[in-house]
Amino acid sequence: MRTTVDIDDGVVMEVKKIARSRHTSLRSIVNEALRLIVTGADMGRRPERYSAPTYGMGRCMPEGSNPDKALSVASAMEDAEVAREMDLRR
Repeated sequence: MRTTVDIDDGVVMEVKKIARSRHTSLRSIVNEALRLIVTGADMGRRPERYSAPTYGMGRCMPEGSNPDKALSVASAMEDAEVAREMDLRR
């Protein structure tokens, strides 16, 4: 079936590049793209797995501390700091 469709110039240029790289026609690429949308084939694609770099935090816990008890460690550190500040005021 023949029809007329207005396509943005930039999109046409990209589609022509794809067609050239696949050694096929603009018509065939447009048909393939429309077929994918109509069948929903592109909806089932899984996104690429994202990974972020990790960085060491250095020695943030006092020696011998259990990281599973972070709140109690933080509380003990805070108590020690308050006691130190009180000693400085004397």
